[in-house]
Amino acid sequence: MPFLIAFIVIAVGVLPWIVIFLMTMLMPAAHTPAVRQASFPISIEYALGDETFVRTDTLNINFEGIARMIGESERRWGWHFASNNGRRTGMFSILQTDRVLVGYTFPSSEYLMGMREYGRSPFAHQELYSVTHNCSNLVSPARPMRTSSRYSDGVRIRTYHFNTVEELFEALSLNYDITLVSWQPPIPINNWGFRPSWIVLLVGAVITSIILFIRKRKSLLVRLDDKSEKEQT
Repeated sequence: MPFLIAFIVIAVGVLPWIVIFLMTMLMPAAHTPAVRQASFPISIEYALGDETFVRTDTLNINFEGIARMIGESERRWGWHFASNNGRRTGMFSILQTDRVLVGYTFPSSEYLMGMREYGRSPFAHQELYSVTHNCSNLVSPARPMRTSSRYSDGVRIRTYHFNTVEELFEALSLNYDITLVSWQPPIPINNWGFRPSWIVLLVGAVITSIILFIRKRKSLLVRLDDKSEKEQT
């Protein structure tokens, strides 16, 4: 009899958590988003000398499925700018002349599509503003996040990456008399719908509540029996 009671206690207390653990291991880490396609308008207005220019485009992102690997899975995305006729590129061209190329690299698709975990990279939400030119060193009040260089036809081409559009245009203003008028970057959507992993948490909460209720009821019955025995004696 004591063995049977111990078995029941272990089964009731441990078995549900084993089931929850197995469900968690078998469940894919990445879930299918509620919104699978979205368009993000981008617009920038800047002044070059006495002239004002407006550059607009639309970034289209679509969910392509879940790539499953051993022990993990991740969402796959496709993207392109409307101006590129479906050709994938990660940079929005702000300005391009024979002397300078100014571009904007948007954050990850995970971030823009509202996936709060942002994939596995801590830099997935980061956006970059870059200027590439074939002149001398770029004069900039702000320190670039990083720089790179390459040679083309014997000419050294330098690229400077900045964290914000303000830092970028501070440098452009000093070097090329280019000033920022307005800037509308892509804005992440709200796409945090129901997740399959929430089922595990819900099942775990229900099972835990049932176990606590059974234990509390059993303890109450024991106390009532003891009280009844005392009254009888």
